[in-house]
Amino acid sequence: MKNHFRFPNRPPEALFAEGSYSKILPLRCAGSQDDKAALNSYIFRTLLVWFILLTGVFASTCEAGPIASHAAQAIPIQHAGRVKSFEAFSRQTVEFITTKESWQRQPAVNVILKALSNKNDVANWPWVRVSYKPLLAELGLPADKQYFSYHELVNSFDKIETLVKKSQTKRDQDLRPSKLEQEAESLFSKLMEVKHLFTGESILVVPPSNGEVWTSPYKEESLLAANFKALMSLYGEKDQAAFSEKVKAWTNNVHELTGGKFRRAVDLEARYYAWRPFQNAWIAYLAAFLIFTFSKKKHARVRALGIAILAWAIFFHTLGLILRVVILNRPPVSNMYESMIFMNWILIVTAVAFSILKKNSAVISIGALISAIVMIYGNLLPIETNLEVLTPVLRSNYWLTMHVMTIVASYGIFALAMGLGHRVLFLHFINKMTKEEEKRSDQVIYRTIEIGALLLGIGTGLGGVWANESWGRFWGWDPKETWALITFLGYLILIHLNHAKLIKPYTLAVSAILGFLLVLMTWYGVNFVLGRGLHSYGQGSGGMIWVIYYLIFEALFLGMALLKKRSHLPRKKHS
Repeated sequence: MKNHFRFPNRPPEALFAEGSYSKILPLRCAGSQDDKAALNSYIFRTLLVWFILLTGVFASTCEAGPIASHAAQAIPIQHAGRVKSFEAFSRQTVEFITTKESWQRQPAVNVILKALSNKNDVANWPWVRVSYKPLLAELGLPADKQYFSYHELVNSFDKIETLVKKSQTKRDQDLRPSKLEQEAESLFSKLMEVKHLFTGESILVVPPSNGEVWTSPYKEESLLAANFKALMSLYGEKDQAAFSEKVKAWTNNVHELTGGKFRRAVDLEARYYAWRPFQNAWIAYLAAFLIFTFSKKKHARVRALGIAILAWAIFFHTLGLILRVVILNRPPVSNMYESMIFMNWILIVTAVAFSILKKNSAVISIGALISAIVMIYGNLLPIETNLEVLTPVLRSNYWLTMHVMTIVASYGIFALAMGLGHRVLFLHFINKMTKEEEKRSDQVIYRTIEIGALLLGIGTGLGGVWANESWGRFWGWDPKETWALITFLGYLILIHLNHAKLIKPYTLAVSAILGFLLVLMTWYGVNFVLGRGLHSYGQGSGGMIWVIYYLIFEALFLGMALLKKRSHLPRKKHS
């Protein structure tokens, strides 16, 4: 029998003998050095294979459509204030209507192509999601259904419109609409999106001969319009080769008519969605963390794999940021999602720097874990992840750019301190914390808090400069300004207490975790909980439930850690 595991000093049947598995599974196994080397080699190859498989599985979330739509992904189309790729338009449209990136196991591009090849059927597609039960009851719709067609919902249009008007009246009075009214607004917009799709109003693919506004081929009679409609008919005939050929010809013709002005951005945007850089990054971050955590320093090959995977993660993370900058021609910090991925990038770069400077591999391991968690949260939260243009007040302002990037950078460094604080408490909880390790961790946590507080203070000051230019006042006690000041003062107090040696390393670790809750309120709470003020550009639902889960986790974690710590304190003797 062939020995697939390559343990030279044991026959294959010995591997399954009673008690033998306990000797070969642990890394510190008994037996010869050849056995140990073979096991390490096996683990190395297994981790590598699983990493490649996981990346492949997560990178493809939809089945391929009946026709390869890759050529159509790069068709330029004007939508939401800019010329973008057909891939981006399709994703945003399908996700907005269905709340998913695909529909009926078809990629978004194929869904929109199918809609345009047979526009008469679109109004009958049951793809408009309505999940809010009070709204279903208000409209007299079945409570056990979540997806409806345009024709099913249009009969309730008057009721929807009434709720939307009430909502608009409240907004005009600077009041927040009720949840029912907000959901009605969303449904109204979905219905308009579907209508504009089957009428062709949203398909602005014909470039202007002069001016900036593109037009729909379904609203004009021209050679270009006729060619596009013929192209969509060809898709309906399912002639793959002919369709791909015509799409490329159409796309090249449009770029020639526009002088190639949009070619680079549109092509890069199509690649951005195809490559899924941030998804690849968080998978690699998580894999790197697991390797760093469960390997020993003497397992050089396994740890080398971890470093390689971490480098892979940072590469994709950086690539995603660069692509967003090039495509949108602005810094990638305009909304909650972009601030999360930029904050995360600062976090991992800082972790790598501290790991090298302090010769502390635990920092990079924690950095990889927190990076993975932040990116996963970015996908779980119902926040805008698409590439969008800025509102006018946020455009072309140097001080704004510096203000936002500095503030968000401080959040990343505070997040690293928070992660390291969790590690300290966890090691204490399992009785694995040594005096030397506690001292090393304390130094890194304190230094990260110092740097984060410095950046937060500078960023807040730069925000005042921007506010003075934009609104004519340096400080106005806006909710975001107020909470930024509270957060800064909170960390400043912590720095002074630690500098005066009034708190111990364990207390500093706990404070790093609690301090990040202030960051969370400043960063997330003002936008999605308070939803008011000049900074609440991200107002919306924001996935409050996921933040509540995080807060519950922190409460349980801190509670268990502090109870364990208290149980180890020396008790006073009573006379």
